[in-house]
Amino acid sequence: MEGVAWITVCQFDRWVEDGFVLDWIIDNYTNRPTGNSSSWLSYYTNATGTSMPVINKDLVSTDLYCHLPTHTYFDISNFLDFLHEYHIECKIFREDWRYILLLDENGTISSFTMDLVEPNVALMHDRIDFDVSDLSLEKDCMKELGIRVDIQHKSYLIELETIVDHIKKKRFQVLCPVDDVTQQRIDKMQARGWV
Repeated sequence: MEGVAWITVCQFDRWVEDGFVLDWIIDNYTNRPTGNSSSWLSYYTNATGTSMPVINKDLVSTDLYCHLPTHTYFDISNFLDFLHEYHIECKIFREDWRYILLLDENGTISSFTMDLVEPNVALMHDRIDFDVSDLSLEKDCMKELGIRVDIQHKSYLIELETIVDHIKKKRFQVLCPVDDVTQQRIDKMQARGWV
């Protein structure tokens, strides 16, 4: 996963966001579910009837998340060729708003997924649900963290140092109205011991 994150950020100028930064970079947290790693991957059928991969949510970290660029063309074939050079297996799944890449499906450690979110959807992602979900890594700033959405204006007033402190103390602040999806994410965080 770290290798694919490096390729994404350093070779393709994309930001890596959310759980990977929170769990691996800041908290240095990993978790492995019980059982054989081959049982950690399953499939669900989406609204269009397509079979899509899903990784057991007890596995931490399960995915990489990044937005495709709005200002340049992202050549996914070139990206896949680059992965192939490093002998990284990859299958592509397509939904209207994103690509889901299933990586290392038959690997000895575990599979993981990568979401490549379409630019038109990325433009609408100007809100965040939790303060700790707002961190990103960017090329040429690998020793620094970035904030994906500006949360230093009035309604939030949260600084990077506060977010890092919250992660280290396993605390998070909800920054949006709680709907069914947000409640599921809150429940998932609380099940992992977050307050």
